Amino acid sequence: ALDVGISPQELLLDCAQAGGLHGRGDGSLVGSDGHAEGIEIKGAGLKSGKKHTFAFKGIRVRGTNWKHLFLLGRQREPEGWSSARDVDGCIWLGYVGRDRYKQALREAERSTQVPQDATVTPGSSGSWLGSAV
Repeated sequence: ALDVGISPQELLLDCAQAGGLHGRGDGSLVGSDGHAEGIEIKGAGLKSGKKHTFAFKGIRVRGTNWKHLFLLGRQREPEGWSSARDVDGCIWLGYVGRDRYKQALREAERSTQVPQDATVTPGSSGSWLGSAV
């Protein structure tokens, strides 16, 4: 987080990724006013047979309160996870806010009531979620 300008006081993560410590999400971003906004983190490896396409599974809206969705696509395993330099060239990080995510669901005639899977190719708007990331 420090490598991208986020201090440890601004980013709270549930290391268990179980939605326990931070309510119904994977963590929180805390503003200078102390207001916390929930985050959801979804990780995926490359889709089988693809070089740049990631398949994210089970993205939930119902029963959650996240405001920020971070998509972490792993192209290959980095040697370490301690700094941005460690993961440079190994991962892709995508972002979509909750309102834009729900808009993409509506446009694709998908439900907010059940978890959704999404295939995302960085830089492409070919999938239902791709243009929102």
